[in-house]
Amino acid sequence: MSNPSRPFADPHARRRPIAAACSLALALAGCGGGSGSTPSSAGGGAVASAPPASSPASSAALSADQLAQALSAGVKIWRQQRIDLNGENKGACANCHSADGIELAIWNFTGDDVVRRAHLDGVSAADQATLVTYFVAMRQKYNVVKLRDVETDHPFQPGGTWYTGSSDERDLAFANGSFKQAAPTLLGPPIATLADAQRAIQEIRASNPLQLKVGIELPQISRDCVRPGECSLNDWMSDLPRFPKPEMEAQWFALNDAYIANPTDENLRGLLLAVDTMTTPWLQPGETTIGPAGSFGTTKFKSMQVLQHFVRREQLGLFSPADNVDPIASINGPGLERSNFPFLVGDAAFDKTDQPLDKASELPAFVRTSLGETPTNPLTDQDVAEQKIALRTPWWWAGFMFDPSLSTGTNGEYFIGNLSNPEDGEGYAFHQLYAGARSAVDPGYRAVRGIDNSATRLPQGLSIGGGGDSAMLFVTADARLMYRRAAVNWVRMHLLLLQDQLTQFGPTALSSTDVQSSGYVCSSDYGHGLPAAVMTAATFDGAGAPVVFGLYNKVRALAGCPGQPAPATWVAGNGTGLTVQWFASIDLATSKTGASLGQRVEPIEWMPRQDVERGYFRDYLASIGVAGNAGSRTTGTIEAPISGDYIFGEGSLSQGRLWINGQLVYSSENPTSSFGGVNVNPGVTLHLDAGQKATFLLERYNVAFNGISVGWATADGTLPMNSIPTTQLFPQ
Repeated sequence: MSNPSRPFADPHARRRPIAAACSLALALAGCGGGSGSTPSSAGGGAVASAPPASSPASSAALSADQLAQALSAGVKIWRQQRIDLNGENKGACANCHSADGIELAIWNFTGDDVVRRAHLDGVSAADQATLVTYFVAMRQKYNVVKLRDVETDHPFQPGGTWYTGSSDERDLAFANGSFKQAAPTLLGPPIATLADAQRAIQEIRASNPLQLKVGIELPQISRDCVRPGECSLNDWMSDLPRFPKPEMEAQWFALNDAYIANPTDENLRGLLLAVDTMTTPWLQPGETTIGPAGSFGTTKFKSMQVLQHFVRREQLGLFSPADNVDPIASINGPGLERSNFPFLVGDAAFDKTDQPLDKASELPAFVRTSLGETPTNPLTDQDVAEQKIALRTPWWWAGFMFDPSLSTGTNGEYFIGNLSNPEDGEGYAFHQLYAGARSAVDPGYRAVRGIDNSATRLPQGLSIGGGGDSAMLFVTADARLMYRRAAVNWVRMHLLLLQDQLTQFGPTALSSTDVQSSGYVCSSDYGHGLPAAVMTAATFDGAGAPVVFGLYNKVRALAGCPGQPAPATWVAGNGTGLTVQWFASIDLATSKTGASLGQRVEPIEWMPRQDVERGYFRDYLASIGVAGNAGSRTTGTIEAPISGDYIFGEGSLSQGRLWINGQLVYSSENPTSSFGGVNVNPGVTLHLDAGQKATFLLERYNVAFNGISVGWATADGTLPMNSIPTTQLFPQ
């Protein structure tokens, strides 16, 4: 798996570089997977006969006639099909890149780079010299004064750089830096008034993802095996070239020329629409299907066209990341309503496509060799899996930056949920919170009639709660508290704004283009929509639960929602957690314990996915010798916030028994069933009155590093199954 401290580091660094796998004229410009060679394979003869290796950007200015001639001659070679040194058809540079290679002219690729790659792809010495001069001309044409660094200047990396350290450290740095600067109200004291909520949403909406420094390292312009450790799919170049169909080659390049002459959004749209009709993916002789690699490569090729369009227009003074909050919106049009191609690359890496990219054997030889495969070191399925993990988050984030509303038919919920998915060894809880909030309040969700529909949409409750909160277990208790406060503020903000909209417009405020709105507010399922967000907020902030529930009940009444509202009353405690003792073992039958390993006060950790070996207490437990077969005993008292018949359950897979007021309310040895996502003993309830404190004793076996995954609910559904708020827990 990728190194968590640098999640996009190339997982194939152990692979030695191999011969060129792409028909590109520049080093580091390999089609996606980083084609390249060892320096010795370049061959001394052709390199020696090439022009000097100094950077073309430093050459003397060309006259107008020289400029026109260099551009005309160079673009012909750029589009010419080639046979490489191994006798294979490697296509043309334009099969993977932009129409004229502007993205390479802007980054600091040198004359040596041009010569080395051109030689490998069978370009004659004379044509090598023509290409070198071509990029001199390109840089002069576009007035490239300062070249961008290939290694460090990633295309549209927001803020120009990224926070470093482990993913958790980067996430926390983002929270304390960019996020707090962009949305101080959301990350500040409790949002209590409509004015607070309006200020918060204005701050979030005004933030520009294209300018916001993040802890996510976006893809480089290109990766190349000639530099150690850089054979990777995670760059902007296509991993499978698009060849113009022979009968449409002239028409295809005519579209390219029209776009270069007038690089408008409309002309780019025409070029993108023609990719599927006028070009076809490239295959090695004997390969009969392109499979998932073809679809993936095509999406990356289209992404490259979108990227170079913004780069080109930025160079021409027609685009500025500081001003363009939603640049992809201008490209959308008939046939391209789903034009967020960078986001779709992330979708493909997350297997949200018809043809998932899973097996190394399904990749064409072209792609396998570009990832460093040799006869003695074949590419494996695990290699592909690691590449996909490295691809997913940066491409999704790039797509989000270009389209903050995620309104182009993309799977935004997967992106937001995956940002804090600990299964990949990373936690971006604050990035998740920002992305969820920013997409939800984007003007793209605003309806007509003056109704601000963004106030009605918190994406299905997925953006806060279990995923983000669990991810914060990697960091510190203070960081987790900061996350919880921000998440609760988000819910408070939406409730206050929604109450205002419903007061003005009545239930018609939910009748909008966003089909989720009505179900989102009035759902009776506390696992989805606003009910899930409200219950999570109450769990995160037990003391503030009366405010959240009160707002929610007013919103439901104004919206005319049927069914059971949230608890009308709530007795909030001032607890801090329960006392947890760890032992080397606990006997299941007798409760006899082994050696004591230590104790501390802990909150309830809602981890139904059994996030073992995780948590902000992980290092502490490891230091005191807690192992997989260890046991724990948790003691203290709990305070009931409402009156009712309570059901208790255990959220992890650990064996254990729970007593409340001396009554056994859950045992893993007795018949169990799932209730609200936790294991319960059917029919076992215990009546508690509001404000009543009851003793709590939980013994668990084979506990590993799990937290206290205990849930409670009332049998009548007034209090849905959820973890017990820390404010209702008191240590022994």
